[in-house]
Amino acid sequence: MKERTLPFNIPPICLIPLAAIQLTLLGTALFSIIRKPVSTRDKLPWILVSLVDFIGPIIYFTVGSKRLDERAVRERGDGSYV
Repeated sequence: MKERTLPFNIPPICLIPLAAIQLTLLGTALFSIIRKPVSTRDKLPWILVSLVDFIGPIIYFTVGSKRLDERAVRERGDGSYV
């Protein structure tokens, strides 16, 4: 029986580490978003962005995390972050 391969003759077993990395990024991003003390309205776009494979969580950690932190400080009003 012929072994199945992906494009460029990559064996399917190579997808396991990539899937693990993707799930780790996604889980960490979603956990971070949910724990931020901002309204759900502000979290929803970042949750949707983080669902895009690989690039979504990376975009959240480079751009979104800082924006949600700034929003949390503004919503709190006294300049502190909980």
